[in-house]
Amino acid sequence: MPLIAKGLCYTYNRGEPDEVKALNGIDLTIEAGELVLVAGSNGSGKTTLMQCLSGLLKPASGSVIIDGVDAVKCGFTAMSIQFPERALFERAVLDDVAFGPLNRGKGKEEARQCAIRAIEAVGLGDDALLAHPMSLSQGQRRLAALAGVIAAGPRYLFLDEPTAGLDSNGKERVARIMAGLARGGMAVVVASHDLAHLMGVCGRMIVLDKGRVVMDGRPGDIVSLEGLERMGLALPPSAAVARWLRGKGVDAPWDIGPEEAAEHLRRILHEGTRMD
Repeated sequence: MPLIAKGLCYTYNRGEPDEVKALNGIDLTIEAGELVLVAGSNGSGKTTLMQCLSGLLKPASGSVIIDGVDAVKCGFTAMSIQFPERALFERAVLDDVAFGPLNRGKGKEEARQCAIRAIEAVGLGDDALLAHPMSLSQGQRRLAALAGVIAAGPRYLFLDEPTAGLDSNGKERVARIMAGLARGGMAVVVASHDLAHLMGVCGRMIVLDKGRVVMDGRPGDIVSLEGLERMGLALPPSAAVARWLRGKGVDAPWDIGPEEAAEHLRRILHEGTRMD
């Protein structure tokens, strides 16, 4: 059964002068095995939506039902906050990753096996199992923290800015891990500004603006979305080029390559010269 959100609303500081309506009537359905990118500027409602969908935050109105159970009460979800490596606390990576399944009632040996599988899933080697988390690089600590969330065995995984602070290789590695989890049947929902590294692996993209869904479709649909500048969304270079070319009448894909873009540009410039 899917995750079904209906009429989600949430307001911070209700009744106060600084009242902020973070979510305003959001309806969503997310199926098992989907990899969904949630985009939007700061203050658009991304993190609040993730917290409501994962059951960490109860909406002021509306509902989130996961596999027929209220999200607040179900045990099918896990959420990774921004910079999750800051929450690593055990003396060994293996013990830290095993904490989640232990906390969910697994026996010690079963939790250990869950942790080992999760560590393998994120690509950390055997030498990391007994290493102190603080002895790892930042990218490795991020992977260890991600393994800790995966080890808990969620059906629905929510990640808030999972590539923040990582170099390009680290971002690509996290993107590949998310894609692998989705292929394995887990629903993965990621909120991020990092469109360049994530649009290519996500099958669906949702854009929020002032607590409302303004786009829900294929990632490439964002190229034609009105109001991007006002929303403060920065497109990846290829998508920005595709948006410009479409304005010139060229049906360019969002991930257009440099050679194809250059050929279209030469043709446009040549036609413009002939018209002059």
